[in-house]
Amino acid sequence: MSKNIPGKKIYAVIISYKSAPVLEELYKRIDKNNFDKIYFFDDNSPDDSVEKAKKFDWIVIKNEKNLGHGGNLKKGLLTACADGADYVVEIHADGQYPPNNIVKAKEMLSENYDLIIGSRFLNKSPYAEDGMPFMRYITNKFMSFMTRSILRIKFTEFHTGYKIFSKNFINSIPIQKNSDNYLFSFEVKLQ
Repeated sequence: MSKNIPGKKIYAVIISYKSAPVLEELYKRIDKNNFDKIYFFDDNSPDDSVEKAKKFDWIVIKNEKNLGHGGNLKKGLLTACADGADYVVEIHADGQYPPNNIVKAKEMLSENYDLIIGSRFLNKSPYAEDGMPFMRYITNKFMSFMTRSILRIKFTEFHTGYKIFSKNFINSIPIQKNSDNYLFSFEVKLQ
């Protein structure tokens, strides 16, 4: 069991495509005490991402063909659940989301929430504090506002890639019917 989140098997799924230059820094940032297992899913990158990932204590899987962001994530979620995970944390290899923020969700995990969605805008400015590029910050804020207004869903950041999925959630939605591209992340939020 995870040392920082007792009572739950917590697996990380690192989603990667052409991430070789940033993998060592990502590895250093991950607190291994937060995760029982760390999977690295490479979406058939043409670079040496897989070779670099094999240097670390991750379970490395390279897709035989490019599945797209959603397809790669679906494969990761289903693999982790089949391997015994109670919760699966989505980690993007590019390091945009702090991989150890799962500790902030400890209470929700103990209460068995099915889907936990992180926000870089909750009580802070990622542009000022985390170095998010200004145009990405403005675009994300605007698009989150528009999406909230249209769908009437109260998310501070609708376009986030930091999610924690429960095994129950993954097994109870038609995950294979969801998109294989980036739309997958939005479809999941509306399940």
